[in-house]
Amino acid sequence: MALASPSLSELFEEDSKYLFRDARLKSYTKNWPHKEPNLSPEKVPFVIQMADAGFFFNPGNSDDDDDNVQCPFCFKQLTGWEPDDDPLLEHQKRQDRCYFVRMGKKEEDWTVQDFMLLLAQRRCASLVSSIALFPFWLIFQHSLPTSLVHCCSIFATIFMLHSFLYSRCLFCFSIIIYLFC
Repeated sequence: MALASPSLSELFEEDSKYLFRDARLKSYTKNWPHKEPNLSPEKVPFVIQMADAGFFFNPGNSDDDDDNVQCPFCFKQLTGWEPDDDPLLEHQKRQDRCYFVRMGKKEEDWTVQDFMLLLAQRRCASLVSSIALFPFWLIFQHSLPTSLVHCCSIFATIFMLHSFLYSRCLFCFSIIIYLFC
């Protein structure tokens, strides 16, 4: 079975509408479960913090994850929010390679390059999650002795050459090779 590379249209699927802050903010009007004063949708500062930290409300199917949020760039999902949680700090602690968090800019300050790198990370996160679903792939990385995710989490174009795929990291320019087992 071959793994098809996601198309450009797949890059802009359902959760891509949350790339921008206003849409992330609006997602919290849909059944945000917390009734505590610090976590209710009426407590605008916390909801704004969630959206500013890159999260949109994406409830799960069980009561345990009914306050699940997700980043549309790195796809990190977090649940179990408590009144004293800081959304940006939680995002940084749980996914420190997220370019959105590392960039530290408000949306109105983004450049075209920033947006393209955010889309590249989104593509990379999609690729990494696809690879995780297919255990018959071996991942080899040149130049860096650490994991695939450490390689800046952002790849340039994925190329097909004979029986393997390779890409180049946009930051450290190391080559990452994916071989079929």
